[in-house]
Amino acid sequence: MEFYDMHTHILPGIDDGSETVQNSVLMLECLKKQGVTNVCFTPHMYSQEISADDFLRLRQSAFDKLKPHLPDGMEFCLGAEVFVTDYLFVNDNLNRLCYGGKRYMLTEFPYKSQFQGRSNRQLCKLINDYSITPVIPHIERYPALMKSYELRQELREMGVLFQTNTISFEKIPARLKLGKLIKNGEIDLFGTDAHSFAHNTPESYMKTIELLKNKGLKRDIEEMQDVAKRIFVPVEL
Repeated sequence: MEFYDMHTHILPGIDDGSETVQNSVLMLECLKKQGVTNVCFTPHMYSQEISADDFLRLRQSAFDKLKPHLPDGMEFCLGAEVFVTDYLFVNDNLNRLCYGGKRYMLTEFPYKSQFQGRSNRQLCKLINDYSITPVIPHIERYPALMKSYELRQELREMGVLFQTNTISFEKIPARLKLGKLIKNGEIDLFGTDAHSFAHNTPESYMKTIELLKNKGLKRDIEEMQDVAKRIFVPVEL
């Protein structure tokens, strides 16, 4: 079975994640040893601070530094964790910020968002005007989403997908709630959100997978990996 990490900050020297190529390689080797076969590089893109063109140049430079050192036997996808503001919509083409340049975008919002008003309009604009499917990262960080089944369903009916961080399952209250959401088919993707071995360590991936398998969620895990497979677009090396 292939395993996908759909959210990482492993590219070196581009955001608050890995600082060096050496650290990036160590994190990738850690994922590989656990059986992770496919990794998405999704550095932060703060749309109110940097243009898409400048961000993409920085991302390519970081990837070029890491590329000669990538572990064999893995595939990689380029994307971004895009902080959505109105500045994002000055761009005619947003697909280049999506996973593999296609149509799924990791879209971050302020954690206090109620996903009404402006944030809802921004999601609708991505979906209707740009034909992009938003993927909201680490759903557990948004109290409004965690509290309201109706809100989650409203967004899912719009086409929004949800991702959860594997390290969040280390805490029992979050583990119970997130496990229930997975069982109900409300979470679509796993990611480590790995920044380092001290911040969202990549070591958490398979611990969480085994934990959920032991809770009888093996089929649900397989379905989530199938969603990741549909989204993942490997970069040519």
